[in-house]
Amino acid sequence: MRNPSIKSYFLFLNWVLPKVTGLNEYFQSEKPTITIIHSKMVQAYQEFLLMYMQREFVMRTPLHLINPADASRYIPTSNMYLGVDVSEYLQSPAVAGNPQMVQDILVRAQMFLVTLCTKIKEKYDFNDPILSRMRVLNPEAALSHRERDTTPSIATLCFLLPRCVSRDQVQAVDDEWRRLPLLAQDLPDVVKSIQ
Repeated sequence: MRNPSIKSYFLFLNWVLPKVTGLNEYFQSEKPTITIIHSKMVQAYQEFLLMYMQREFVMRTPLHLINPADASRYIPTSNMYLGVDVSEYLQSPAVAGNPQMVQDILVRAQMFLVTLCTKIKEKYDFNDPILSRMRVLNPEAALSHRERDTTPSIATLCFLLPRCVSRDQVQAVDDEWRRLPLLAQDLPDVVKSIQ
């Protein structure tokens, strides 16, 4: 590959696309992922945003309120993180001697990331009240005493899912969920290790 601009973009895509593919695989998994999908989406979206946006802004702002195309929140293109291979290649003599080409490469990568984050935000609701609460049904959380400190009840989740749990069953389901950590020592190891 003789064109340094194309090679650098290829190196960037070679690094970022597996991250996108990995995220997409959660939605196509044959295993149940509903209890972990929200945390995986949050982590991936933040990771992509942090490649080109101000860290403090991304970490302090609720994700559903972030506009990925808000250029006032971008970091300088020279500070963007585009993977080790791109960073190394941009410092090579073939590229570093041409600041205009370096800037063009960085701007194109930034545009890709902005489009990626915009599409993720369009497709996934980071403020979804159900998906954000589903993690408590993950076996590890459901069997954890510590989880009860932050989530003492699953009644709110039950009320959001009236077709799964009728109103008159919420207390019984909540009591059972709260008892799970107490019963954990009597459960077979295979149940405790379910992911």
